[in-house]
Amino acid sequence: LQRQDRPAFRENSIYVLGGSLNDTYDPYGNAFTDDFSVPLVQAVETGRSIRALGVCFGHQSIVEAYGRVHGLPFKTERGALEFGAFPVVFSGAHASMRHLSGKSATVAMTRSGYTLVPGYESVSDMKALAFSGAGLIKPDKWAPDHDVPPVAFSLAKGRIVTSQFHPDIQLSDARHRK
Repeated sequence: LQRQDRPAFRENSIYVLGGSLNDTYDPYGNAFTDDFSVPLVQAVETGRSIRALGVCFGHQSIVEAYGRVHGLPFKTERGALEFGAFPVVFSGAHASMRHLSGKSATVAMTRSGYTLVPGYESVSDMKALAFSGAGLIKPDKWAPDHDVPPVAFSLAKGRIVTSQFHPDIQLSDARHRK
């Protein structure tokens, strides 16, 4: 495993981090988080005109990087394989998603890693956008009697958005899009 130099992020750019065959808990995924996602979060938070979208592995890597930058114990751990259609509920925590507050959707999920984010509710510029499972949400935070973490976030005052599920996949059957 060879470490890379710090990336040179271009102004007025959007960086999209997608899926990977690696996980953030393996050596290659962890190196990517250290070498790319941590500097990306730092660049966004310094006020540069940079935005980021993380999906699947990108969600895990950016959320872990955000935790590392802020000294928070966020990490991804191995879990049960989720592959297929799964329900999510939207929080409406970000202004662009207020119209979705409390609404559910069936989305495509492909993961075996679960990003744990203890104490995220106390981080002022970290908003949960969606949670796994229908009907289990209170506005802007996971219901206290459930320990399942959020599956989408708005970070850095909305300049970074992450999603564990795949908004880029259209489920082919109408019953999957309820």
